[in-house]
Amino acid sequence: MKSKTAKMSVTLPVEGMTCASCVVRVEKALRKTEGVEGAAVNFATETVSVDYDDSKTDLKRLAASVEEAGYRLVLPLREEGEESHSGVSGMILSGTGGKKSELARDFLLSVLLTVPILALSMMEMLPRATNVLPVSGQMIHVLMLFATTVVMVVPGRRFFKGALKLAAHGSADMNTLVAIGTGAAYAYSVAVVMVPGVLNPAGEPHVYFDTSAGIITLILLGRFLEARAKAKTRNVLTALLGLQPKSARIVRDNVITDLPLDQIRKGDIVLIRPGEKIPVDGLIRSGSSTVDESMVTGESLPIQKTSGEQVVGGTINKSGSIEVEATAVGKESLVAQIVKLVEQAQGSKASVQSVADKIAGIFVPAVVSIAIVTFLVWYFVIGVSFPAAMVNFIAVLIIACPCALGLATPTAIIVGTGRAARQGILIKDAGSLERLRSVNVAVLDKTGTMTEGKPAVTNVDYFDGWKESDVLQLAAGIERRSEH
Repeated sequence: MKSKTAKMSVTLPVEGMTCASCVVRVEKALRKTEGVEGAAVNFATETVSVDYDDSKTDLKRLAASVEEAGYRLVLPLREEGEESHSGVSGMILSGTGGKKSELARDFLLSVLLTVPILALSMMEMLPRATNVLPVSGQMIHVLMLFATTVVMVVPGRRFFKGALKLAAHGSADMNTLVAIGTGAAYAYSVAVVMVPGVLNPAGEPHVYFDTSAGIITLILLGRFLEARAKAKTRNVLTALLGLQPKSARIVRDNVITDLPLDQIRKGDIVLIRPGEKIPVDGLIRSGSSTVDESMVTGESLPIQKTSGEQVVGGTINKSGSIEVEATAVGKESLVAQIVKLVEQAQGSKASVQSVADKIAGIFVPAVVSIAIVTFLVWYFVIGVSFPAAMVNFIAVLIIACPCALGLATPTAIIVGTGRAARQGILIKDAGSLERLRSVNVAVLDKTGTMTEGKPAVTNVDYFDGWKESDVLQLAAGIERRSEH
């Protein structure tokens, strides 16, 4: 039975977001849902963290709210409320590998078609080039039409699908800007080719296939680079998960069995031999050993551990065989808590990002309005030709498309926290990272150990006629029979 005040927190992937304005819509849709106390989207990781009262709502209702806004909330495979013992964030490992591969294929196809489109367009502008070409100007336009159509339909389909999907929900985002801009240039050019002399009867027909194909190619490049950056940010969390072994050797009914880590339960007795990683957090019930805990404490020297003392999963059992009673498994383990802390830090927002998100909420409608006004002024007030007014209309839309406004801040946060985690520094949230800019000096007490966990000889001092090689030989001879 659910309690009256069952507070829950969950972080789930969101599909379909392409810009900062999407962030605002997803957060707004979730916050309007009854029982939701807070929602924060991280555009860089494409996830949303939701705090809610599960006596008033559940994950299916949250997913429905996001669906109504035009996006998809990816729910966990396990049933709501079922505990996961495999530990941590299976979603981390899913990553964006497939998405990045698809983007890479589409970008490559777009480049292969756009380069000849641009070449034909440039040659057409040269006065003598058309005389040496084996085809007529009309045939050049037909070839450009064919190649651009493939770019629009295959690599560029994502922009039009995204725009139409959001239009059905009465919304717009960066896909809308790309679709309108490239679509307008493409539609005008098709009309010029199919019905020559109608749109521009006074002069030579001008087509803008190179504009449509070039814009799609450049924006695909930007999205591919974004996807690659997002995939790299997950490497830190994946490395943290890799600190624990994949299986454990447990003793049940006096029988030793190797089991996957997600099948280990509290109270199981785990047998750990010298040189093996400790798979779970627990208490030593039998045996003694030295344990390398440098990954937790930073202390390079192994710590002597005996019966009744605690060990941490992911640390290394060095010298003896021990039996450990599991006291924390899965998401309760220290490694899982570290991963969760890094995830929360990467998903948190700095104060400057809140300002960017507010601007992004009105960004796309404002850009579309400005583009329409630009076209009307140039065509009706200034009196330029229809093609010239259309080019200015497209320019306003396309300049706004990359939307670095919404990506720069979350990307900086995720890179900063990830880089710190690789160096063994855990940052609590984006606010702490933002305040760190004003820190000039960090003071540690004698227990604030900061080491790499790998002792090394940095220099050798010798005197009274000794040579450095002699000192090193003696040190090496002593070290051969030492545990250090």
